[in-house]
Amino acid sequence: TLDFGKSFNQQPVIDVMARAFPVTMALAIYALAIESIFGITLGTIAGVRRGGWFDSTILVFSLLLISVPTFVLGFVLQFLLGIKLGILPVTASVSVDFASLTMPAMVLGGVSLAYVIRLTRQSVATSLGGDLGALMGGAIITEGIFNINGVGGTLWQAIRLGEAPTVVSITTVLVLVYILANLVVDLLYAVLDPRIRYE
Repeated sequence: TLDFGKSFNQQPVIDVMARAFPVTMALAIYALAIESIFGITLGTIAGVRRGGWFDSTILVFSLLLISVPTFVLGFVLQFLLGIKLGILPVTASVSVDFASLTMPAMVLGGVSLAYVIRLTRQSVATSLGGDLGALMGGAIITEGIFNINGVGGTLWQAIRLGEAPTVVSITTVLVLVYILANLVVDLLYAVLDPRIRYE
């Protein structure tokens, strides 16, 4: 019935989720686009030029992205791109638009970008499909760093305040998003790979 109960301030949890999910969905899709475009492009070029300087550079770059924690990458990008160079907003406290989501999307998609680079020639569709749900669920740290009021921020506040209905509702919807994303990828396999046919 989509009746998830009420939060401690007597707001329906469905209304809280309705405000938070579009922001996190936009952030997750933006991060997915960044990791897909750059990951597939860099992975393809590195694969074609295997053993060369570009391949070695991309290998080191992907290892750095995997090894640096998300919160460190977030603070470093805030310092370099936001404070020192001033080319992107440091936080999204005033409004959530394309410019204010660029740096958080770079941070959120950073680790996945490294994996997409490495998986470009094997199973990119599986990785990207499951990654949409993981990006939405993994946005708690990124949304906290950049002061974005999305699902991650709302979930963190609900956990901190002990609002069980909000936590259970958001977690349930995130699980459903993850399952649906994987289902769509599985169904698309027949289109992406003609060797696979479902009986």
